[in-house]
Amino acid sequence: MRYLKKDLKNLFNIGDSLCTPDVYFDIASEKDLRIIGGGVWNIKKYGSDTDASKTILWAAGESHKDNMQRFTDSTPFRFLEWSSRDRDLLKDKSRFVPCVSCFNDNLLQSPKNSKTLIFTNANNAVSSKINMQETDELLIMTNAVSYDQFMEKWEQCDRVITNSYHGIYWSLLSGREVSPFGYSSKFISVMRLFDLELPVNQLYNNRKKYSLTNLVSNNDKKFFKLDNPQAYLNEFKRLNLEFANKLEKHGVICKIKQ
Repeated sequence: MRYLKKDLKNLFNIGDSLCTPDVYFDIASEKDLRIIGGGVWNIKKYGSDTDASKTILWAAGESHKDNMQRFTDSTPFRFLEWSSRDRDLLKDKSRFVPCVSCFNDNLLQSPKNSKTLIFTNANNAVSSKINMQETDELLIMTNAVSYDQFMEKWEQCDRVITNSYHGIYWSLLSGREVSPFGYSSKFISVMRLFDLELPVNQLYNNRKKYSLTNLVSNNDKKFFKLDNPQAYLNEFKRLNLEFANKLEKHGVICKIKQ
């Protein structure tokens, strides 16, 4: 098996590091196959290249700034098997498989304290530094942190203000309150997984990223919390397991890591 993953050497992203299926599954095959899973990818490109017929696309996502109604499966792909995390961008909803990081039980535990976390993307192209100071009740970090560093602050906070796809996803699945901000279609898509709509005034143009501090400190920002996050978590795990089982017909065996 070959895994195509994001290059995290220059700019680490905790979300991209935790959203690939091999983190949660032991995956084996005697065939020369390629797996692309988690994060944002040029799905059209990989679905038509020379290795497409030997490629499994597992819960990959898209991110469009110009057209929020683009469909992932609007053109034929040659993937051996594929699924997308962007349910609202799919014509064929049976292709929907949510991010596999729903299997990260430690990360999705209930918070231990009632602090607030501002959690932002470290990529300067889409996010600016938050010009605020931490306090006893307010913690700040970017997604360019190690797992241990992330968990140290994450487990202390029951409210999250974020422009991270996974920040939104993990907050809602773990029963936290979240105030989501975003700059592309993926933020609309992740909210719609939970039958929620991202407020228009919390969707910003990344060319105006330096207004992010003002946005997150605005008292009018809206918070969301699920009534029954466990129901979503169970369903999201089920869909991933269903997709994993589907791969058996291609000679790919997936077993959840213990």
